[in-house]
Amino acid sequence: IDGRKAVLTEAGTVLLRRSRQLVKQAGQLEELAHLLDQGWEAARAFAVRLLEPELAALQEHRQIWDYKSRLLHYCQSRHIGLPEFAVVRSDGPDHRKVFEVEVLLDGESAGKGVGASKKEAEQQAARVALARVGVSFDDVDME
Repeated sequence: IDGRKAVLTEAGTVLLRRSRQLVKQAGQLEELAHLLDQGWEAARAFAVRLLEPELAALQEHRQIWDYKSRLLHYCQSRHIGLPEFAVVRSDGPDHRKVFEVEVLLDGESAGKGVGASKKEAEQQAARVALARVGVSFDDVDME
């Protein structure tokens, strides 16, 4: 019975927290609807105020896009075929593997990356490819 009581207490706490979030969101939506009646600028100012902490955190870390996403965006915006990633080598024991990944753009090698996971190696390969085509990850213009 104590275990069931603990589970029910935890479930109740989660539901209470979620209901408080929903009430807060409903209040924000109501405020936004009211602001829309006051005009676009008032609604925009509210949205900026609401999102400002998250935007500040993203700008501080400058990790709005990872390298692989940025490379994908670069290829799509220039009508280049999608980048292809291939593991060209993996060494080491299972608990300490090192992967080398090559990225191809239009069938041509554009870069290689090494990492402790395939994902990390793909990110490094994408970073090299972006540098090779002259795109800086710090570029602000994402269009």
